[in-house]
Amino acid sequence: VDTEFTAPATPPEISGHAFRRTPRPGQGRLTGRPTVGLSLVLISPTDPARAQDLRDWADFVHLRHIAEVGVPGYSMITPYEHAAGGDPRFLHFYEMDTDDPEAAFLSMTPLVRERLGDRAAFKRWAGHDALRIMYVNSFRRLGERSA
Repeated sequence: VDTEFTAPATPPEISGHAFRRTPRPGQGRLTGRPTVGLSLVLISPTDPARAQDLRDWADFVHLRHIAEVGVPGYSMITPYEHAAGGDPRFLHFYEMDTDDPEAAFLSMTPLVRERLGDRAAFKRWAGHDALRIMYVNSFRRLGERSA
């Protein structure tokens, strides 16, 4: 959606969030295999004034290293931002070409740790002082694949 987008009203019994893709590109590699797994990560800054600082860390440090490692099963990571600037502020949408996205997700941290080697570099990758993780979950496609 563009900047003129207004999210429709959400029924009172449902939590609804509308996200728009950030102008920064997704990171990863196209494998030619279908996306059959997803991971969603919702984060917000601990202080709204730190939103850009957190966004920069996520794009230029955290997501970049995940993409560079080439975690088996991961294909693309795309950053999104809450359309109204609300909470959670950011969504990271991980596309996976594996039938076991949870195993791929669990392999990510050890692979990044091994690649970075240096304890201080890993600590910078793993967290940010303005980071508030609000939701993390992995999903896999159920049922048969179409030909």
